[in-house]
Amino acid sequence: NGRDITNSSCLTAYPTSSSSELRVELQSQECDGFFSCGLGGILSVSTEFHACPVKNVTGVTTVEIEEGSSALLTCNFFPSPIKNYTTTWFIGTGSNTMEIQDSTTEHLQSYLLQKPDQPNSYFCKIWIQSSTNSRCQGSLSVSSFVIKVQLKEKYEMPTITQDLNYTMNNNGDGGVFTVTSHGTNLMHNWYKNDRLINNTGNGILEISNTSLRVKEVNGSLRIAYVVSNVDYDNTSHSMRQTFGEIQWKS
Repeated sequence: NGRDITNSSCLTAYPTSSSSELRVELQSQECDGFFSCGLGGILSVSTEFHACPVKNVTGVTTVEIEEGSSALLTCNFFPSPIKNYTTTWFIGTGSNTMEIQDSTTEHLQSYLLQKPDQPNSYFCKIWIQSSTNSRCQGSLSVSSFVIKVQLKEKYEMPTITQDLNYTMNNNGDGGVFTVTSHGTNLMHNWYKNDRLINNTGNGILEISNTSLRVKEVNGSLRIAYVVSNVDYDNTSHSMRQTFGEIQWKS
């Protein structure tokens, strides 16, 4: 287009063994135009070139989002598509492929996937308008790589939803501590007199995530319950509740 391309940012020029040949890689449609070479101010006959999308990009990329969240899917083609095209999004693969309703746009290559309720695969197609079809070697449409969307459980902080409670056995020889908690991928820990309870014995008859059965012992007994988890940023969270002291007569 009448400009020196030596320092052009929209294309890459590769020298060849012949001074009259130049291999040019167009980076985007902004580089579309007429190219010619010159010597001593005399220009050759110009030739028109256009940046066209690559054909049927292969490969799979995975996107993981939380349940109830949305994600912006993007299918970038390189080089960037020519100026006259539309983008349509599809869900599924193979014989299960379906066009997503109202997903066709001009030029825009992104699609806002709103709160999917199950994992699935997505891809887009660029449809080249017939008026420019001949400039892109007869390629009517170009498919993107497949984007596999996987859902992960929505993270919830650890909470104790029912307070730590103690109930005496009918015969009075001990009792049961009970508690209810909620959260994502919880870890449950019981403590006796500030020491972690790993198994039964030493006054502990049964242990589970929601209950602890103990027998009567001489002296006092202090029980604590801690529920914890780690969020998707690898940050730990916990909640603790302590049941005072139970006094038994010697």
